[in-house]
Amino acid sequence: AGTGEAGNALNELRRPQAVCIDQTGWLLVADTGNSRILRFGEYSLDGQIVAGVAGQGGDLDQLHTPWDVTIDRRGRMIVADSYNNRVLRYSAGGVVGQVVAGFGGEGSGEDQL
Repeated sequence: AGTGEAGNALNELRRPQAVCIDQTGWLLVADTGNSRILRFGEYSLDGQIVAGVAGQGGDLDQLHTPWDVTIDRRGRMIVADSYNNRVLRYSAGGVVGQVVAGFGGEGSGEDQL
């Protein structure tokens, strides 16, 4: 995945932090420096943005410095959205996340991360 050059094109990454492979064999990459999650097929240099489609920010179709990505038993993508202090869950094929942890933003309260 990627060309080895830092950047924001679909074949470039900036500070990738985590990877996982979903049930169908797609490689998911937390492209931390570009605030997005990219999906790559086997032998593909170009990725597809599957989370953070609207760029960096705090809306449910945005991410800010995602730190980790995984897939749950039901095939839903889970993203640790670091600078937004939240964890988002995406339905299969969805690009808008649902907050599942960190409802109250940064802090030490029960609903905060």
